[in-house]
Amino acid sequence: MQARVAAIRKTMTVPRVRVVPANDDVRRVLRHPRGMRFRSTGSVEWPLDSFTQRRINEGAITIERPAAAPTTPASHGQRH
Repeated sequence: MQARVAAIRKTMTVPRVRVVPANDDVRRVLRHPRGMRFRSTGSVEWPLDSFTQRRINEGAITIERPAAAPTTPASHGQRH
């Protein structure tokens, strides 16, 4: 029973994304209905729900792309 409840809970969770406002006016005015406002700089994490999808389609916000991980020389199985 507990495994079933855990599986249902897992499928019901809404994925989250980091979003950035299109401009400073949007940053100052727009907030998610669940109360999440933008900080004075940077991005915030919002649920990827219908509200967020509409703001993305309008162009008011964009999804922040993750920064490229610093590359380090890989040995690819070579031994020294």
